[in-house]
Amino acid sequence: MSDVKKAILSKAVQARSRTYYFDVKKTVKGNKYLTISETRKRNGGVEKHMLMVFEDHFENFFKAFNEIEAKLQ
Repeated sequence: MSDVKKAILSKAVQARSRTYYFDVKKTVKGNKYLTISETRKRNGGVEKHMLMVFEDHFENFFKAFNEIEAKLQ
């Protein structure tokens, strides 16, 4: 079986030469996790970086994200 998990929810955000992908996936055991990927065009190629946030960390992750967002407004 492949390690690649199909996303159950996806959203892409285009920002100039970068694209951000937000994908919710499930592990084999059914636990959800979020991947945030960034691809950007650079030197004639494409760079990709990825962050994984596991379901048991969602609450703290989104709390911090929302606090930062509120301070930027």
